[in-house]
Amino acid sequence: MQNDFPVWLRIEHWLNVLFVTLLIRSGIEILAAHPKLYWRDHSRPGTEWARFTRKTMPKDKLYDTLDEEESYSAIVSLPGHRKLGMGRHWHFFTVMGWLLLGISYWVLLFATGQWRRYLPTSWDILPEAWRDIVTYTEFRLPPMIPGEPFDALQKLSYAAVIFLLAPFQILTGLVQVPAIEARFPWFVRMFGGRQAAR
Repeated sequence: MQNDFPVWLRIEHWLNVLFVTLLIRSGIEILAAHPKLYWRDHSRPGTEWARFTRKTMPKDKLYDTLDEEESYSAIVSLPGHRKLGMGRHWHFFTVMGWLLLGISYWVLLFATGQWRRYLPTSWDILPEAWRDIVTYTEFRLPPMIPGEPFDALQKLSYAAVIFLLAPFQILTGLVQVPAIEARFPWFVRMFGGRQAAR
């Protein structure tokens, strides 16, 4: 198998970097509106498992989520500075672009046979990947799989991202859509609720 990557794959790779960067930045803007993560949908104060704010809310008076909102810099979040509505628009349109790119990537992967580079076809790759981990911990580079541009650990990592993580991101993203929750509540429950999926 030739080690050169086709032009379409290189272009899609860099477009993916662009879309993922925009998704992360607009996601940070959405998170800034309520900078806490919960496992349960009730989201009671003090039950969060992660906080992205130093603000402490008063216990002796009422407050709402606007009091908790953070104003992240536009360098970090998109568009930044408490613009939740615009952040959601950026996130939605970027997701549409990322999905279209992903669909074309998958179609081209299988149409051109490039999937063989990324999808392991034998369980023998697992002990090889473990040896690669050990080699990396010794600050050395492991050998490439014969005839391929990756070592075993890299191949497993690419397979996990392309065939497991990306579809999982899409599914958990769908859980955040109120219309999906209204029409398919079982789908949202399958992920433990919107907050757990978030």
